[in-house]
Amino acid sequence: MALRESDSDTAPADLEVRSHIAAATERNADEISSIRMSPDGKVVLIDFAVAIGGGDSHSVAKAVCRVQRKHKLEGKFTRFRFPGYGGRSTQVCTVDEALEIVMLLPGARYAACRTIAARILRRYLGGDQTLHAEVDKIDQLQQRLAETAPNDRRRIFSQRGSCSNVRDCDSFCGLCDDVQHVPPFVSSAMVHNRLQRRTDDLYIMRYSFGGPVKIGRSADVERRRQQLMACQAFRVLLVCQYPQMGYLEVHVHRYLQNKRFWGGPGVEWFQTSPLEARSAVRQVLKNVLKLRSGACRWGPQSLIGRA
Repeated sequence: MALRESDSDTAPADLEVRSHIAAATERNADEISSIRMSPDGKVVLIDFAVAIGGGDSHSVAKAVCRVQRKHKLEGKFTRFRFPGYGGRSTQVCTVDEALEIVMLLPGARYAACRTIAARILRRYLGGDQTLHAEVDKIDQLQQRLAETAPNDRRRIFSQRGSCSNVRDCDSFCGLCDDVQHVPPFVSSAMVHNRLQRRTDDLYIMRYSFGGPVKIGRSADVERRRQQLMACQAFRVLLVCQYPQMGYLEVHVHRYLQNKRFWGGPGVEWFQTSPLEARSAVRQVLKNVLKLRSGACRWGPQSLIGRA
């Protein structure tokens, strides 16, 4: 399980991550392919899967798509277009999300990863003290990187202030007004854009004849409604508007992910009633208030749990 520590903290960025993965998966760094990362610190899902299991990206992409369809994960991840790749976008996600997909993929290499994970779990359940020593060593490395090389790409594996926790950072997702603890990989331009978007309103809209509802965010909701009606033969009605709560959009989408409407290219439409949509917003907002008060700890399910 022990992750490899480079001889120098200034080793080539790609080699650092590849060595880290190689040590965790009990392989050689030469066998690990490169992993592209988006500016906000997310990894390319296909690159990560290829690095773990090998093979060509086309075959792995097909396997990933099959897994996403089977487990209803289509549309869960954002897409990013890298310069010089023919204008096509690719799925990017956090390391945690990438690992969830990797553990579901078929093939001998992925099965080996599951075996390693099972072995670590067995050691944990059995109270293996050497496991604590290994974790402590990794934690010391991450702490040193946080102090001396905060932009080191190995920080994506950290659970504190890491790229993999970008959606879990209160200061970056709009759950608090203090922006003093923005993760080090976040540029000032990104912070400015995020602060600007905090003024967005959350809205719920629907067609005049019924059908699915749209849950989105906009700085000018009425203008957005007019845009949606511009090329339609029917009206779009505003069901509800929540001032300066646009930051809740992504969390409400996750809350209603099982009701997402796939009848068109839009990803903000849900096969649900306006009443249920409003109830979802209230539930997410209630969980936000719990987080702010410290009544519950932040985690992937903090804002989408139905409790």
